[in-house]
Amino acid sequence: MCQLDNGAFSIKWSVSDKDCRSLQKFLAIFFRHYSEPFERFKIFPDMSTSLDSAGHHSGACRMAMNASEGVVDADMRVFGTDNLFVVDGSTLAYSGHANTGLTIAALALKCCDAVADD
Repeated sequence: MCQLDNGAFSIKWSVSDKDCRSLQKFLAIFFRHYSEPFERFKIFPDMSTSLDSAGHHSGACRMAMNASEGVVDADMRVFGTDNLFVVDGSTLAYSGHANTGLTIAALALKCCDAVADD
């Protein structure tokens, strides 16, 4: 992130080849197992051919088992930093197809439990 001359902030991000391969693998598995039931509904016609990207960016603060693979642990705590938590869509490794609100809410509740246990 950098601050521009006008005081606004700009974020430059890119998707690595590893992330692209991971997303492609996820989508292939998802389509193979789950796209057919959705295609029966008029609101999702030809879902498997139109779901090639997601509108909910994720992964910038990926949840992982260790700091070399991500930014936060399973309790949403930033590796190597006391009392700093990230609880939003950036912790999700994949965004999937639809809104991430309920998943983020569940992660927030999980984080609250972790903070309360401390």
